[in-house]
Amino acid sequence: MSYKDMCYRCNGTGRYRWFAQGQVADGMCFACMGRGHKVFKTSPEERAKNRAKAQAKRDAQRAEREASRVESAYRGHLTLYLYSLARASREALKPPRSPAPVGRVEVAGTVISTRVVEHWNYGTQYKALVEDDRGFRVWGNLPYLMHDAKKGDRVSFRARFTRSDDDEFFAFWQRAHPLTWNGYEV
Repeated sequence: MSYKDMCYRCNGTGRYRWFAQGQVADGMCFACMGRGHKVFKTSPEERAKNRAKAQAKRDAQRAEREASRVESAYRGHLTLYLYSLARASREALKPPRSPAPVGRVEVAGTVISTRVVEHWNYGTQYKALVEDDRGFRVWGNLPYLMHDAKKGDRVSFRARFTRSDDDEFFAFWQRAHPLTWNGYEV
């Protein structure tokens, strides 16, 4: 048995009007192919029941996605919480930090990172970030005798320091004079 329903788009006329570029256009209805009605194998009540069932399924899937999103966000927050606990425990093990020095001072510490900078006017510069044993960090050009220093090397040198405007535990050095590198005098 087949069921006829009036076309929802053309209201049974088989013609459809729309606006295009400021003008009214008229043509065949593509929803019913100009017949004015649609033919279905199922009754309108059964189709309504199937639509409600499909909507309920979509709502359940949406709720499941939302629950998994909330759970993953919770897992993310839990991970951040655990990382913050680990960081706090690492910070507790570190000695208290002292402010970075100002003026000509001797520094002994570990190289955190190095960088080679090529400059058209100044040539090759070997820069390093050093964390002092007292807890502050300093950045500047390595002396020529220490230009091969790598991450993790122990260095000590005397230099003129200028404290950073943003961080009291960070300073820049100039005119470094090397003292020791990995336990050896330079």
